[in-house]
Amino acid sequence: MTTTASSNHVSDSQVQPQKTKKIALIVEGGGMRGIFSAGVLDSFYELGFDPFHLYIGVSAGSLNLISHLAGQYRRNYRVLMGCATSGQFINKWNFLRGGHYLNLDWLGNESLAEHPLDEHKAFQFLESTGKAFVVVSTSVETGKPQYHRPNRHNIHGILRGSCSIPILYRTPVYIDRAHVVDGSVGDPIPVKEAYKLGATDIIIIRSREKNYRKQKNNLEARLGALLYRGLPAIKNTIMNQPQIYNESLSFLEHPPHGINIYQIASESCLASGRTTTDTKALKLDYSQGMKLGKKFIEVYRETIINNHLQI
Repeated sequence: MTTTASSNHVSDSQVQPQKTKKIALIVEGGGMRGIFSAGVLDSFYELGFDPFHLYIGVSAGSLNLISHLAGQYRRNYRVLMGCATSGQFINKWNFLRGGHYLNLDWLGNESLAEHPLDEHKAFQFLESTGKAFVVVSTSVETGKPQYHRPNRHNIHGILRGSCSIPILYRTPVYIDRAHVVDGSVGDPIPVKEAYKLGATDIIIIRSREKNYRKQKNNLEARLGALLYRGLPAIKNTIMNQPQIYNESLSFLEHPPHGINIYQIASESCLASGRTTTDTKALKLDYSQGMKLGKKFIEVYRETIINNHLQI
């Protein structure tokens, strides 16, 4: 399995060495598949790879990113391998009794107690470097994605909103009085938003295999649309989620001229899924993330040198 990259490179004669690069890192969601992204980010930490000016997290990807920004090496691994596999977070029997399938409240409290998050350090890093951290959620009222720039005071509420998957987490979440659900509903791979924010190089850590495409009329979309049948905007977004997802992939594979887009993704389906608690599968995907992350750094640095680009 290899690191993959989609890039609209220009020739050496077209390169403007003095051009300022703005490099964005996007981390896709995917529940427990986030263990792969945790491995990639830990490889970045190990090798001191951080050329980024902008970080965008979606759902579980935002959780991975905040720990990474705090410099808390392997915190995501410990949370996913420990707290998230305990049976208290993912519980289908609780769901059938009218509770949560994914108990975000329990996981948030338990992970902070067992593995405290140093959010002060994360925001101190962002403020001292002038870098930006964006978290994606989806408005229930409009069905559109919302892009939040959290601070020390609202970070936990924004993260919970970004991760509140319709049906699987039942408690309504509000950010600035707006009802929101999981960011993956409205913008699962926010590559267009990174481009709008001026990114010239966009690196995406996927939680799906490289060639994955979302299928229309899947059961999850039908159930979500049923849940929000009285709210047409979010219902339509949920029903159109496969199209939204696949349009992002089209942009990724065919970016505007002069924009370089790379993806770090497995060549085949990960061993873990959204609700996997099998620690063997999770360890396998974490190790693969570490391996592909290190391979990506090697390839990316070589590309930069060969094209005489400044980062």
